Amino acid sequence: MFRTTTPAGTNPVLIRSNIPPQWRPARRVDLCSIPNVPVSPFVEAWAQYAYFGFSDNWWFPDGPADVWRRTLNVNTWQWVTDPQNRSNTANSSDWPSLSTFRVTGWREVTDQGQDALWARFDGEAQSVQLYTGGGRNIWYPHVNLALEQPDVVRLFFTECISPGTYAAKFVRAIHQFDEGETEPYPYYSAEIGLKTESPYCTHRDGARFYGKWSVDFARESLNYRLLYLDPMYRYAVRAVLYQEGGNDVVEAVTLCGSVVAARTIRPGVPETLWVDVPSGLYQDARVELGVNRLQGDCAVLACLDVYQYEGLAGHGGGAQGRRTQPPLTSPSLVVTAVACDAATIKYELPRAARVSLTIFNLAGQAVRALVSPERLPRPAGSYTVTWDGRNGRGQAAPGGIYFCRLQTDLGPLCHKLVLTR
Repeated sequence: MFRTTTPAGTNPVLIRSNIPPQWRPARRVDLCSIPNVPVSPFVEAWAQYAYFGFSDNWWFPDGPADVWRRTLNVNTWQWVTDPQNRSNTANSSDWPSLSTFRVTGWREVTDQGQDALWARFDGEAQSVQLYTGGGRNIWYPHVNLALEQPDVVRLFFTECISPGTYAAKFVRAIHQFDEGETEPYPYYSAEIGLKTESPYCTHRDGARFYGKWSVDFARESLNYRLLYLDPMYRYAVRAVLYQEGGNDVVEAVTLCGSVVAARTIRPGVPETLWVDVPSGLYQDARVELGVNRLQGDCAVLACLDVYQYEGLAGHGGGAQGRRTQPPLTSPSLVVTAVACDAATIKYELPRAARVSLTIFNLAGQAVRALVSPERLPRPAGSYTVTWDGRNGRGQAAPGGIYFCRLQTDLGPLCHKLVLTR
């Protein structure tokens, strides 16, 4: 049995004030029919799910211990019916590590008395051995999954080279996961409830502060322009509606003018709403979101987050859909390398088109024009541009998240990149 808890809610005002989050009371987590005592817990959070990895009592000599993984829906507090994802290897396994629901990694000892690193991939019936050390010399494995094409799994660990000498290493494996249904991951957040409105907000009447919560409000309608939506990917929006008036408030949420949901918000009770954004709405890399008052004194919004799905839009239906590339009928944009001070950007034109290529920051401000708007079309073909990490005045841009926007006669594309300093 373990105990777990989740934050009761926070917002940018609390974070900037260095006020720690309020935690809900810890709840007991029963791990369902585990034959031995579970130890070495590892927890990974992904959207509304918590994934528990653990070993079943590896230090008792009553048979080899296994690594297990279980999935808990923290909204309903119910276990998800899925395969147990048990390591099922001949030797004892310990030190589990998770990377979302996709991959579980751990250490175990071989018959020859050597430490080895193993992994189990989601959807696979058998575990695989990724690395073998030179003795009992592997410590603290940690698995990481990079969603690429194909997907890359890295298992980081510490290895004892000689007495008193240690090295940090990793082993790399390629695996093609079945797309199927995927969970979204955080892309960016609009700062809501501040004295100064968010750059993503196009209309509000002000902000209200309710102690732990702060909200944007408008007498009739709140409006936001969500940017940097790459038409090659799918997105979802998470909105939290909250108010502390005397009566219920009824609000409608719209995307590009169409109502997608309506909710009743009771005083003091936050209402969380998830909305999938249809890919056809953001062919120009942006979408308009509104929160409209239907009943009550005003429209309110406490939190606005944009999530991106793992898979490419229109390329679900299994791994085969990702292996086969469709004919190029629209421009492509790829950031192929990001270093501490530079990024290499490649784009391809299926036919002649005029081009502009610009780097933007999170506030939507232009940082550097890499290719200025052109009067004459460029021939079809592949092009490469390097951004040296500087703005238009030649000054080093601060580290953080940026967006590369390619605008052509054939349509826009946007790609996120991270500049580290």
